[in-house]
Amino acid sequence: MTSKKLIDIADTTVAEVMTRHVVTVDMTTNVHSLMELMNENQLSAVPVVDGHGRCVGIASHSDLAELLVDLDSQHEQLIDNVISRLTGGESGSHVLVKEIMTHEVFTVNPNTPLTEACELLTKRSIHHLPVVDHKGVLCGFLSSLDVVKFVSNHL
Repeated sequence: MTSKKLIDIADTTVAEVMTRHVVTVDMTTNVHSLMELMNENQLSAVPVVDGHGRCVGIASHSDLAELLVDLDSQHEQLIDNVISRLTGGESGSHVLVKEIMTHEVFTVNPNTPLTEACELLTKRSIHHLPVVDHKGVLCGFLSSLDVVKFVSNHL
């Protein structure tokens, strides 16, 4: 019985595991709004899409953490200025998603074998893969957590 379940997993496509209703942002979303969106939806990453629905980047907790690391290495006044920008402070300006997102995005399509997607996640040391259709339009999002949940439900 275990081997049958493993064979089923080996034959699984990304479409069977991916999240279909994807929360997205665009490059002009400010980081404060991104953080609120991620917190409200309990997300660790969000695809960044252009006006045609094509994925142009990913904004993740790691990207936000890198921003904070950069802040820590700067002068205290600069830190206060950037925190003010992040939270929409007095100046009214904001750090935008395009300034902090990961631009290099690896994608898969819905028919990609799950094993192939897992190999990409592992080899690239990433945790999220946008799923795009034949036109490059975002149609899903696959996370390493999605894979773990799927596998645990089939063991």
